[in-house]
Amino acid sequence: MRIRLLASWLDRRSGSATWMRAFAEGLAARGHRVEILCLGPEDAPSPGGVEAEDFHVLTPPHFTLPGWWRFDHLRAFLSARRRIAALGLDAPDLVVASEHSLIAAHHRLFPGVPWVYLPHSAPAGAGETMAAFSADPLARALLRRLYGRAQRRAIATADAVVRFTEPAMRKMLADFPGVEARRAVVIPPAVELPEDAEPPAGQAPVRLLALGRLVRDKRVDLLIEILSHLSKDARWTLDVVGEGPERGRLEEMAASLGLEKKITFHGHKDEVAGFYRACDLFLFPSRDESLGLAPLEAMSHARPVLAFDPDAPGVQLLGGRLVEHGLTGWMARDDEDFLRILHLLITNPSPLRPTGRAARRLVAERHSWPVHLDRWEGLFDELRGDPASD
Repeated sequence: MRIRLLASWLDRRSGSATWMRAFAEGLAARGHRVEILCLGPEDAPSPGGVEAEDFHVLTPPHFTLPGWWRFDHLRAFLSARRRIAALGLDAPDLVVASEHSLIAAHHRLFPGVPWVYLPHSAPAGAGETMAAFSADPLARALLRRLYGRAQRRAIATADAVVRFTEPAMRKMLADFPGVEARRAVVIPPAVELPEDAEPPAGQAPVRLLALGRLVRDKRVDLLIEILSHLSKDARWTLDVVGEGPERGRLEEMAASLGLEKKITFHGHKDEVAGFYRACDLFLFPSRDESLGLAPLEAMSHARPVLAFDPDAPGVQLLGGRLVEHGLTGWMARDDEDFLRILHLLITNPSPLRPTGRAARRLVAERHSWPVHLDRWEGLFDELRGDPASD
C-alpha cells in the first residue's frame, strides 16, 4: 500500500515527531511504500525504510517586511496547494494527516483518496495550542482562528479521526459541538519495547527521573518543592532531562532549597534510554497533558511511574489511565498525596521492583508497536474496502 503522511516538524525533540518517525519506519518495515510531506527541519534525515525520493520537506514561506511575520502561518496555508502540486506526485492509496496547513490543500489535489486525521494538539485544541506560542495579541487571534477552523474542517471531512485515548477523543469532539466525525477511532499509543529490561533493585538510594520540556505545565517546580519537604536523611537523587525556558528558574530554585547536590539538570538529550535504565522511579507531575509518551517509555524499561490520577479534580490528562494504581505504578489525587506516596517509596523502595516488572508486562500487551501497527492496518483495510462517502 502506498501511504502518504502529512507531518509538521520531524526533529527528535517532540513526542509527536518521534512517534511519526517510528510510525513511518514501522509501516515501511511491513512492506508499505511510505511517502512523507513535512514542514522541516530542512536537514531532517528520512526515517528508516523511507526512500529519499519519497521524503519531502515543504519549508513554509516567511514574510520579510517588519510586522508581517504575524501572517506567516496564513501564508503557509494559502501557499500549500502550490507547494504540494510542485512536487508532481501521483495519488497515494491512503493519507494520514497531522499538519493542519497541508490538509485542505492536499485533499483538494487528491479528492478521491481516503484519509485519516490524526491531531497531535494539546488539551486546549489546535487553535489555542498554536496561539500559545505567540505573545502578540494580533498573531494570537489569527492563529486561534486559523487553526481552530482548520481542525473543525478536518474532523468533519476526514474518512476517520484517530486519537490515542478515549479521553482525548471525547475532549476534542466536545470542543466542536455540532461537528460529527465519520469514524472516531481510538488506537492506543505505542512505544519501543527494549530487550532484557530489568526492573529496579528496589533499594535505597532511590534514583528519580523527570523527563520532558522544561515549561510551567510540566510542573517540575512542584517536584523540587515536594522533595524539599522530605527529611534530611532521605536517600534519593533526581535527574531532570530536558531543556526549556524554565531551566534557569528551576536550577535557582533547587539551589535556594539546598538541593543542588541531589538534583542534576542534564539538558536536552537525543538518547534517553540510559536515563530510564538508571532510574528507579519515573515522576510525571503534569496535571494538564495531551498524552505524554514518557510514562509509557519508562514503563517499557520496567520502571514504575508516579503520576496524577486523571479523574482527580483539576487534572486533565488526556493520556487517560496509563497507570494501574499499586500494580504498574501509583496515582496521586493531589499534591499532598503525591508527596505522601513519594515519601513512602523513598522510605521503603521494595515495591518498585515488582511494580516495574508489571509495568513492562502491561506495555508489552497493550502498547507495543506490533499491536499498534496491526490496529492501523485494520483501519486502512476498512477505509479502502468501504470508504466513507464524500
